[in-house]
Amino acid sequence: MRRLGVLLLLFSAFALPGAQAQELVPITSRAVAWVMLQHAPSDTDSRGAMWTDKWPTLRGVKGADFRYDARGDSDGDLLRAYVWPRADEPYACSEYSTCVELAGPGETQVILGWQELEPEEDPGIVFVTAIHGTEASTAYYAGPSITKDPRKLDLPIPVETLVAIATDPRLRLQTTPDVVAAGETVAKWKGGEQDPSQWDIVPSNHRAQIGAMLISRGGWAYYKRVRRSPQRFAFGEGALGGRADRRWIAEGDPSVIDVVASPNWPRWLAEKPCQDEKFAGRCRKFKGKRGPVWFFYKPGKGTQPGFAWALQRRVDQVIAMRTQPRRGQIPKGFRAAQLSVDWWGSMERTVKQPLVGVTTERRVLDFTREQFGRS
Repeated sequence: MRRLGVLLLLFSAFALPGAQAQELVPITSRAVAWVMLQHAPSDTDSRGAMWTDKWPTLRGVKGADFRYDARGDSDGDLLRAYVWPRADEPYACSEYSTCVELAGPGETQVILGWQELEPEEDPGIVFVTAIHGTEASTAYYAGPSITKDPRKLDLPIPVETLVAIATDPRLRLQTTPDVVAAGETVAKWKGGEQDPSQWDIVPSNHRAQIGAMLISRGGWAYYKRVRRSPQRFAFGEGALGGRADRRWIAEGDPSVIDVVASPNWPRWLAEKPCQDEKFAGRCRKFKGKRGPVWFFYKPGKGTQPGFAWALQRRVDQVIAMRTQPRRGQIPKGFRAAQLSVDWWGSMERTVKQPLVGVTTERRVLDFTREQFGRS
């Protein structure tokens, strides 16, 4: 009864017209943890801020991670809760998930989703998302094997608990000071909150072009010897360029790759690359959200391995990636050339990546400096 009374008071603070509501303040990761503990088991192995390095699309997210049943080399089961700003478009469930709509309090839309077990690969996940206008809150659970509708499974943390967390009215980007103060009482908190200034847009540098690619798509173990790229000189004044040796990504590896960002269109390339006689029959144009993208290449011949370029023309800059195999050659056929350089998985994704550019987010510079030294 006591918990019900607290919930009713909080609903009043957030929702009832004319009520004397507390002035709301930004929620903290530790306050999210406190809300979780009102519903979830307290016998956690660890409690800390949600890891957000791979969540650039959820800028402004606040969340917490709990671990249960950690043994040996296993981190244990993960229970995560977070609240995040969402765009105006309707919530779309991932194509990889099964989703159903549940009954929610008031006009709140509540989505239950899950991904089932993939033997020897992934045990599956369960999540519940509650949508509140321009923001949403999610409770996410991973660890136990999900073999069917999770409502029919005897899970250590059942779907009902995930629903209770996700729909808790205290789990909002703006919450009451009492909730934030309660968060400070959460014991065994290991921290990990992200610095808000990590999202600031700042001038980029040479090696950060490689850093931006890696922080956005991973695969650090496949790249080495990150350094300045000599290809930047082919793009005029103000161009930035990073170079790395790549292995095991594409059929043509090991390769040397260059990632360049420049305010200038390269003088050596026609304004319409596919009309450039140097790449006649070996060029194609694609659509891109920030501008058109081209793929063009020169196949290997004799002792020359050939090379391939991906290039995007944005409003204020040009982004380019060049790949040249160290052994072997770029094949003559268009599709074979694309496969040899991993066009879809590497080159196209890199030149479309917003973190690659003459400016980037500060976290990219921090990551690059920590991993590869100064530019």
